[in-house]
Amino acid sequence: MTKDWLSLMVALESLEEGFDEHRLPLTSKLAEQRFELYLEEEDKKIFIQFKNENQLEWSSNGEPLKLEHYEAIEIRPNIFFVDWVYNVDPKQSMSIVLDLVIQESTLLWTQLPNTEDARPDLFERIKRTNDLSAVKVHIVHAGINGKRTEKVHCRTAELVGKRLIHTYSNQHAFEHIYLNDRLFCWQSLAGPDKGLADTDPVDYLKIADNLYLFSWRERVVPWVGIVMIDLVQMQTAGKVFYGDIVDSDKVTNYTVGAKVQFN
Repeated sequence: MTKDWLSLMVALESLEEGFDEHRLPLTSKLAEQRFELYLEEEDKKIFIQFKNENQLEWSSNGEPLKLEHYEAIEIRPNIFFVDWVYNVDPKQSMSIVLDLVIQESTLLWTQLPNTEDARPDLFERIKRTNDLSAVKVHIVHAGINGKRTEKVHCRTAELVGKRLIHTYSNQHAFEHIYLNDRLFCWQSLAGPDKGLADTDPVDYLKIADNLYLFSWRERVVPWVGIVMIDLVQMQTAGKVFYGDIVDSDKVTNYTVGAKVQFN
């Protein structure tokens, strides 16, 4: 039987429903707290003021404050995943691992492509940009309220060779195979996109013992996933951010969580 690949791809747009079934609860613990993040190698500071449980103000190097809607998840005591989409540009987002245990943070700035950049075939994209994905993610580490000293957050190969089943709900499940330090393979085991699979570029970072930050950028669709994987609780927390397959100016961003098990 011939697969209807277009229908499977379009089904990606309906994935939001049910992806929060196993998500850890959103937290308000950061409300009314303020932090200065001292970025490494960029001679820059980012100021963040969490006004309440869902609004923050932030600025970079003394620029005017920007008001954003954020969501935060506490994956371990005093280790938070914080995420927002820029009000001024909905194709940009900021995700931060705010580690108050060791006063370190890791920031991931994401830029979704415009329609023109999202369309070229893979060979043309590689020729133009030397990249497999049209999505751009910039990763930088920072100290919290001072320069980073311990430098615990770092790139890692500890996930390489492992296979994990990520179950987001009783209707959504994916297998991940972490191939090497640059690529991973995924396949949908259950859900509207069951049968889809691909190999995509990836970044792995270690946050603490058995706690990892995993970010992948898809090649076919303008999609990024940024997920923390806790191999003690066997739980993930993070987000997905993507452009519509037909209209890349339409974007979606939501926090997710899954139960994980080794395969």
